[in-house]
Amino acid sequence: MTFVSNDLRRGERLSRLGLLEEPLGYVDGLTLYEFVNSNPINGLDPEGLLDKRTEANIAKLYSQLQPLARKHVEKLNEKLQADKKIAVIIQGLRTEQEQNRIPAQNTQARGLQSYHVWGLAYDIGIFKCDEKGNAKDYITNADDPGYDTAGAIGKELGLEWGGDWKRLVDKPHFQYPLKNFGIKDIQELIKKYQEKKKDPKFQAMTPPAFVETLPVKGPTSKPAG
Repeated sequence: MTFVSNDLRRGERLSRLGLLEEPLGYVDGLTLYEFVNSNPINGLDPEGLLDKRTEANIAKLYSQLQPLARKHVEKLNEKLQADKKIAVIIQGLRTEQEQNRIPAQNTQARGLQSYHVWGLAYDIGIFKCDEKGNAKDYITNADDPGYDTAGAIGKELGLEWGGDWKRLVDKPHFQYPLKNFGIKDIQELIKKYQEKKKDPKFQAMTPPAFVETLPVKGPTSKPAG
C-alpha cells in the first residue's frame, strides 16, 4: 500500500466511511464498502480492546507478528484517545491475486514481493471518532501526527516502518523484519519458498504456511523500555 505525504490517495477529499467508496481503492476486496465489512460505523467491539476489523486482520498474520500488532494498536490508541482518534488495522494478509489487483501507482510490489502476501505486514488507518468513540472519518493525510506516533511505537516493538523508506514513503505500513529469520531480503525468502515447493509434498504450501516453518533467529520485539 502506497501512502504518500500530502497526497490524498484518491483526490483531495476525505471519505466518510459507508457514504463514499473506499478511500484506498480496491485493496480489501472488490466491494466498495468491504473496508469495514459493509458496516463502518458499528464495526467496533464495545467489549473488546480492539475493533473487530483489527482483530480479524491480526488473526491472519504470522503468529509471531500477531502479539506485536495487537500491542502496537493498543499503545497507539492510548496515545490517540486524547485527540479523539482511533487506529484500525485496515489491511493484513493478502493473496497474490489480491496484491496484483492493486493499481501500480499504489504499490511497486507484485505478488510474492509484498510482505502482505506472507502475512508479515499490516497497514494502519487512523480515524476521527464520533461521540461514541467509534471510527468515523478516515484521516488520509500522512502528515497527521498520529501516523508518526504509530511509527515510533512500531519501531519500539522491533517492527520495520514504511515511514522510514527513502524511495516510497508509506507511513501506515509496518512489517516483520526478515532478519529475524536470518534472511537478507524478500528475494531470498521467495527463493527459499520456491525451493521448498519443488518437493511434491509441499506443492500446495501457501506463503503464510511456509513462513510458519521458518526458525526465528532474532528477537521478535525489543525489550520494554
